[in-house]
Amino acid sequence: MVFTEHSATRGRKSPMFTGSDELKQRVRAMVPQGEHLSFVNMTGFLAGSERFLLGYVRHPDWRTGGFLKIAVADTKPGEELRREAQVTALAGSLGIRSVEVLQPYTSEDGLGLVVFERLKQKTCRLFSSKSQLARVHPAIGRRVAVAFAGDVLKKIPADQDTSFLKRHDPRNENATSFFDLWHGCERRLFAKRLPVAYLPYRQQVPDLRKIMTQVRRSVIDEIESGDRDQVEKFVHNDYALTNLGLHRRRTKTGAGITVLDYEHGGASKNSVLALITDAADFYRSCGVNNELRMQFIFELLNIWKKSELEHGHDILAAAMTFGTLLHSGSAAKNRLHPDHHEHGEAMDLLTTLPNNLQRLQMRVDVA
Repeated sequence: MVFTEHSATRGRKSPMFTGSDELKQRVRAMVPQGEHLSFVNMTGFLAGSERFLLGYVRHPDWRTGGFLKIAVADTKPGEELRREAQVTALAGSLGIRSVEVLQPYTSEDGLGLVVFERLKQKTCRLFSSKSQLARVHPAIGRRVAVAFAGDVLKKIPADQDTSFLKRHDPRNENATSFFDLWHGCERRLFAKRLPVAYLPYRQQVPDLRKIMTQVRRSVIDEIESGDRDQVEKFVHNDYALTNLGLHRRRTKTGAGITVLDYEHGGASKNSVLALITDAADFYRSCGVNNELRMQFIFELLNIWKKSELEHGHDILAAAMTFGTLLHSGSAAKNRLHPDHHEHGEAMDLLTTLPNNLQRLQMRVDVA
């Protein structure tokens, strides 16, 4: 993770540290020979309003600068940090371009610390806020699709301890958990007592529920057959544009994309659900930049045609619909204010979905 994360509770001070000087000394002791130590959010971390302390450090043995991520050990953030380091290292060993773990999880006197490779804005474009997404060129979607196609469905080594991976995410545990989640999002979205602010999509797209039902029925057989798979595949579980680093220089053969933020990384035996989960996450993570998400979909369709992936069109249609349901269902459940960015994103996803599905079908028909 390269950006500041916020906790749900605010203003809870940690009794572990008397001040910033003491904390700096303890961090220096945990990174022997570390140089040029600096922090991004020291005040917030000490006040208890930030789950993680973020910073930078250099070391004579590292070829790059280091990105520090620190949490209080033996807490939920501490365990998440340990997992993130383990999953990041595993992803790199599977061939997914990831940041290097320069110093694995280290715990000392109640403090947990990991040092990741630092990606600099000079050489790698990072998206730290939702407001940036509207300005991203749609061609980036095609570039992400190339990286995505090479990264998905990596087999989990059976001879390795991977107990730290999440294996019960309802999006990809099995067909039953997936469709239960789908139906739950639908019920929230089409509830009779939905707040007035969320009603415009019903007027703009009166056949929306019928369209979603058709997509779900078209992919049922593929998803249920995926439950018979016996080999586990890696799932990122948060394949969003804000969790990708786009290198400004790229090779002729590579997409030049580094995948970040593996705290939700998991495993699934159902290949279809693994594909839908990560494709849906990117589709719904593009803010209100509809052409960006569609270029991602179109390029994946082209790639999967060449690789002769069966039912690629149905899988993409399901990912588009499922991503829309997840995002809008969450917005409706949380009753977000109409001015909240997620409300605008949900409305954009809902109103563009029917036409986007038609555009996808047209691509299939032309081919």
